[in-house]
Amino acid sequence: MIRGFALALAAFAATSAYAKQTDAPVAPMSASEQAAVQLALNRAEQIYAYDQAAWHTTDALTADIPKAQLGTIRGWVVTPDDQNYRVTYYSGDAGTAHRAVYSAVWTGTEVRDRKLRGANDAELTAEETRLAAASDAVSDDGRLHCANRRFNRVVLPGDGADGADLVYLLTPQLETGIVPLGGHHRIEVKDGKILSERTFSKSCLNLPIDGPDGKKTEALVVSHLLDPTPTEIHAFSVYAARKPIFVITTENDRIWASELSGGRLRIRLVK
Repeated sequence: MIRGFALALAAFAATSAYAKQTDAPVAPMSASEQAAVQLALNRAEQIYAYDQAAWHTTDALTADIPKAQLGTIRGWVVTPDDQNYRVTYYSGDAGTAHRAVYSAVWTGTEVRDRKLRGANDAELTAEETRLAAASDAVSDDGRLHCANRRFNRVVLPGDGADGADLVYLLTPQLETGIVPLGGHHRIEVKDGKILSERTFSKSCLNLPIDGPDGKKTEALVVSHLLDPTPTEIHAFSVYAARKPIFVITTENDRIWASELSGGRLRIRLVK
């Protein structure tokens, strides 16, 4: 707790100094840095889209489905539907055949195609079945947990040569004025088995969006020890912060700005 508070104060004090460096000339990114940054951006945008789809369709679900049936739901999966996202909520415990209970489509602005799924319409697609199995393979237990609520889950289809799907366990944002930057995990799963996993931080860290006494800040600042470039978590967290997050990668003494520009995520070098 003390360490998190100290880092938050350091971030507040350093914000203006880093913000003023944005116009200074810097060395260009290497090819490997460019690839890592682009992958982080792609994944962050996908995490955000899938998370938003689940959030908005949950409101429709609770309005449309009988309360007695809500207790049968064990999870959900998100799949692309043209330019939109379909969220399918399913029943059935891990290791058993899942059955669709409800589905709806999130367009980015509204929820459409709201359906209670009956016995003749309960079969999951092959992709939905695979993603549900990937989620089943990952337990919340035994990982750094930084909130008194369950992780938010996002399951992305694989983007690597091995075809592994990506299960993200994300610390929920419990307060609008606090951005959780600790306790996030990525687990790669194929054929229902975990291939690899990583955590994105060594400790919990909750950064206040504004400074002491509510004083407005231009940006947030965080040190990152585990990678030479910002990760998808740093990019995804910009949506919650609604202001740039400066990431100091200690491995190579670089400073990066993760931010929204014209409504799109970007990561650029500051130093």
